Amino acid sequence: MPTQAEYEALRQARQRQQTDAFLQLYHRVAQSKARARGSLMASLGTALFKVGYFVTWAGFGLVAYGVGRGLDALAMRWPALAMEHGVLIGAALTVAGAYQVMPLKSACLTHCRSHSAS
Repeated sequence: MPTQAEYEALRQARQRQQTDAFLQLYHRVAQSKARARGSLMASLGTALFKVGYFVTWAGFGLVAYGVGRGLDALAMRWPALAMEHGVLIGAALTVAGAYQVMPLKSACLTHCRSHSAS
């Protein structure tokens, strides 16, 4: 059974592969649009996109961490919440899993992947 650190390293590697592929696609599109303006603009745009991507996910991670810490503090003060901790985690995972197969996710992905989305 992998440790938490091993699991996190594997998750980060998977996320990195997906992110790198997406950033390469973005850079190719930016280069094709920036040929008239020069490749410096494409590189600058890609760098800004990478920074924005990192800041967005770092911000989300900090918010999620804060929520987790807040729930932990609440569970320390409210024993009923501590006893139902597993049920709450299971419910959250069930909702996240249900979203994966909902038509709403497909509609969102279709919109995001279309070239006319702006």
